[in-house]
Amino acid sequence: SFTVRRRGLIRDVLAHDAAGKAVLICAPSHFGKTAVLIQVVEEVRTDPKRGAAVLIDAHDAQVDELLLQLDEVEETTSGQDRPLVAIDNLPVFEACAARMLVERLRGLRRLGCGVVASCLPSNRTLIKAFGDSIKIAPRALTVGPHEYAEWMRVFSLPVAIDVYGLTQGIPALVAALRGSLGG
Repeated sequence: SFTVRRRGLIRDVLAHDAAGKAVLICAPSHFGKTAVLIQVVEEVRTDPKRGAAVLIDAHDAQVDELLLQLDEVEETTSGQDRPLVAIDNLPVFEACAARMLVERLRGLRRLGCGVVASCLPSNRTLIKAFGDSIKIAPRALTVGPHEYAEWMRVFSLPVAIDVYGLTQGIPALVAALRGSLGG
């Protein structure tokens, strides 16, 4: 239900990608990780210089399943200029499986494929294994003061309310104000 374009986040993720870095978005539920990934994938798909982008929902996936999906991504994007693979909801794996997945993602980077993934902050094994990735923390995902006007317009929120005071900038809470401020 997030319909606000996160232009700054998209720009930052794509800048890190252009610099050859993998990006790992680490934040609790309801901070908009999925919305950002969807928007990044859409941005790449509409870029005539790139075009190829794949979004994988890894929720409850086994590492073997993900490795097979990544093999398929590599095969279908072979020969394309700077394709992107985005993996949402990376689950907690044992250390060996996490290292195996991260090595596969690094291999895709070496082949010129962009890598953007998301996980919960509790996924410490993966975060540690992917230590060379750029981390986007919860603070970067909160709705900033420069974004409030657009969020208030999109969700038809009254200008007189203290959006930050009510939500601390958590995207799902800002969006939830839409239905809770009637009358």
